[in-house]
Amino acid sequence: PAAPSPPKLPFADAIADRLESGETVEREGLAGLFPDPRNVMATALRRPETLAPKLSWGVSKWRRDPYSSRFAVEALWPLLNTVVGKGDAANSNANRPVYFVGHSAGGPLALRALVESVTDPMLLPSGMYGAGCGLVAPAVLDPEE
Repeated sequence: PAAPSPPKLPFADAIADRLESGETVEREGLAGLFPDPRNVMATALRRPETLAPKLSWGVSKWRRDPYSSRFAVEALWPLLNTVVGKGDAANSNANRPVYFVGHSAGGPLALRALVESVTDPMLLPSGMYGAGCGLVAPAVLDPEE
């Protein structure tokens, strides 16, 4: 979510063109890592939505980040209970192992699901337990993972 963006000025493109028409100066050192301030201003004039600050997911309708691994794994339990919990495993007395498999950036999700299933066995349908985790071409995109 983002705050509302400021309105686009009717003459914004003309000012942006004027800003960009100046001679570009090569900057050295750390200053060379940042874009020319005139180009930044031109972009802001052409696309004022880039000026709208991003808001915390806490103010969204979900009240948390729907792209987080925690949110994804929490969505797994009702799905697993609905799909597997109503089948033969729910009526079976035998322990049935569940293996979580994650591909690429899904690796941390599989690990989190395994840890949560071991920490709280009640998350899984009756007769099932978290037995292991398989990672296929694992990638970690979030330093917290």
